[in-house]
Amino acid sequence: MCGEAEELVGRTSGYGVSRGEKWWWNGEVQESIKRKLKAFKDWKVRHAQGAEERYREKERDAGRRVGMAIGRAAEQLNERLGTRGEKGIYKISDLGKRQRQDLGKLGVMKGRDGNILYRDEDIKKRWREYFEQLLNTENEREEMGNHRGWNQ
Repeated sequence: MCGEAEELVGRTSGYGVSRGEKWWWNGEVQESIKRKLKAFKDWKVRHAQGAEERYREKERDAGRRVGMAIGRAAEQLNERLGTRGEKGIYKISDLGKRQRQDLGKLGVMKGRDGNILYRDEDIKKRWREYFEQLLNTENEREEMGNHRGWNQ
């Protein structure tokens, strides 16, 4: 199954996502981003005349190209996965997240003495102690009410 998934959607290096590893990144987007960065430097560093407007134009162009690239890449991925629409991608992604979650793991908790408990057995024991104490104490309000003549 893993080999099929890798063949279908590819694999990253595992060191985070760089520009070259984004699933929608292409040469057109890269060139547009380079032009935007050059215009930004002209505006902020060189203080060229009219540079801010040129930068804003390049920024809008880069945004449009990124949006189109993401749309095209999503369509291609949907075709390869045999799903319809973007919702198919998100359903697959959510399913993978849910499968990776370790629902049996409780995490960490502080014990009665304030020390951190790591082992599942210790954490379960502490929860048991907590609920026994919580549910097996006398209700002081009932005692006070009866003493003052309430609830008669």
